[in-house]
Amino acid sequence: MIGPGFGLIGADCGVVFDMDGVIVDGELYWKRIGPEFLATLVPSWSANHQRGIHGKTLREVFGTLQGDFGLTLSWEDFSRHYDDLAHEIYTERSSLFPGVLSCLGQLRKAGFRLGLASSSPRGWIDKVLDRFTIRDLFDVAFSSDDVGGLAKPHPQIYRATVEALGLKPMKCVAIEDSPNGIESAKGAGLSCLAFRNGMNDGRDLSAADGEFGSFAELTSERVRALVDSR
Repeated sequence: MIGPGFGLIGADCGVVFDMDGVIVDGELYWKRIGPEFLATLVPSWSANHQRGIHGKTLREVFGTLQGDFGLTLSWEDFSRHYDDLAHEIYTERSSLFPGVLSCLGQLRKAGFRLGLASSSPRGWIDKVLDRFTIRDLFDVAFSSDDVGGLAKPHPQIYRATVEALGLKPMKCVAIEDSPNGIESAKGAGLSCLAFRNGMNDGRDLSAADGEFGSFAELTSERVRALVDSR
């Protein structure tokens, strides 16, 4: 799908989106369902424990439960339980954020190359892309599974996405909703805009190059201006 797009405002630029908390509101349901499941494994599980695993990969959460709580459940059983939860969340409960479809379409029409970069497992990303029929809106989609399990805030997932888009990092803007995501994008050399999605009001997103609260604000002109300011 990557083409030259000569004469378009975003012809030599890319926009890379996080998935959960940016494209879909799955995080809203993870906050409800995830702790309930973990409490069945660790009866003493608390809100503080839940905050401590925010942003970690599934494998990292499993390691924490093993190391800190002596979890004896196998990785295979643990990941299968989480896959079942993910299936429920991403195929039945979650929704696209308002305006995201028109935003993606507008950016594509303007010539921007679009990528998806998520720490979620590949299977979870596929559920979202297929359920909402948005796979063709992205030129590339990367999971932490595709970069050796290196999750945000490690920058490798953004490095790989930008390389696959055929662009230089300074020509790309990341769309994130968390400090870990912002750190990952900035560490890879991208600019970053933070999406205030109604669930992250208490998070410090000041490391981003700007914020927005509605996808109507994420215009091709704003993205291009951020790229050109570097």
